Amino acid sequence: MDKAERVRSFFRENPSTLVLLSGGVDSAVLALLASEGAPGRVRALTFSTPLVKEDEVKMAREAAERLGLDLHVENVDVLLAPGVLSNPPDRCYFCRKALHRAAKRHAEEAGLSLVADGLQADDLGDNRPGARAAAEDGVVHPMAEAGLTKLEVRELARKAGLPNSERPAAPCLATRFPRGVAIARSLLGKIERGETFLAEEGFVNSRVRVFPPGLASLEIERGDLPRFFDRRERIVEALKGIGFPVVSLDLEGLERGKMERFQEVGGMEEVWLVEASLDDATGEEMGRALEVLQEISLEAHILQGLGKKGRPLFILRALVLVENLDEVLDRFFRDTPTIGVRYWPVEREKMTREIKEGDLVVDDLRLPVRIKISRFGDILKGKAEADDVAKHLYGRPEEKDH
Repeated sequence: MDKAERVRSFFRENPSTLVLLSGGVDSAVLALLASEGAPGRVRALTFSTPLVKEDEVKMAREAAERLGLDLHVENVDVLLAPGVLSNPPDRCYFCRKALHRAAKRHAEEAGLSLVADGLQADDLGDNRPGARAAAEDGVVHPMAEAGLTKLEVRELARKAGLPNSERPAAPCLATRFPRGVAIARSLLGKIERGETFLAEEGFVNSRVRVFPPGLASLEIERGDLPRFFDRRERIVEALKGIGFPVVSLDLEGLERGKMERFQEVGGMEEVWLVEASLDDATGEEMGRALEVLQEISLEAHILQGLGKKGRPLFILRALVLVENLDEVLDRFFRDTPTIGVRYWPVEREKMTREIKEGDLVVDDLRLPVRIKISRFGDILKGKAEADDVAKHLYGRPEEKDH
């Protein structure tokens, strides 16, 4: 049995499967093989989100019509999902979690038992936070499990005459922002219009990367760079008219994963502030909740103030890394009597830190210790490691007198 037939066989054996269909060639081939293997009409789901271009949804519709799928398009505002808007390194994980929730809800309402996506075998070797989310959410990958590679998927698309068989990869619009730079909702439409214009000028595979406060850095195929300068003035004026005050050309050309380089730069860390009023909580309940939150948060504390009519008011507050947000929200509702929790993203600037070997001088003694050195701009702080100081003062635990 060849690889494609294994995928067809999967759908013959699992006809109650929802196919996630984007405008890309991988999911289109998955839908093709599903339609060839499943005994009935295949149900497919396409997501329309602020991070997906309109022509991607249009392409999904064309593929669905070509294959005779029962296609449903669902609007999901993934920018509202924690961990997406601030664009952290694992943004795809949080985005996929939001989409998988919507997909599983759709499948359940349609009476379907499985959700399948278009991941193929070559994707398995990449660092894909989205694949981690899929594993957690039970989303299956029939093509990857059958061993179908990207080249084989393309060939199947060509043979079937799919409308997107020669279409280049089209990653979501969030990839136009450097990691750690918040996704500006107001710029997404401008990016899409800019890339549409470049395609109309003959630069089909191009990107408009955005750098605050409004620089558009254009990436085109390296082979197209000489041709770009013949249209330079026209392109610059068009991009300015769209809303980018400064337009530049990336001389390296289009290169996958370029924005990942900014992960090495550092900068703001995404954290969330979570709080709830504890009007009716007992001291024991507040203490227990605080103890639990201190284990899973960067910090947690209770504030006291005055509420309505001068009544005492207690607020439980925690500062949380985005990967712990869901767990913290669960503990707020589980361990306190509150029925409402407020939370919002905040920025936390961190000093860079390194540990070096040094000496702590006490009177005439030089005591070797590790020193934690922290820097922020021209600010420098140093602090001896407390465990090393304690070792010199009191000796090792086994050396203490009992």
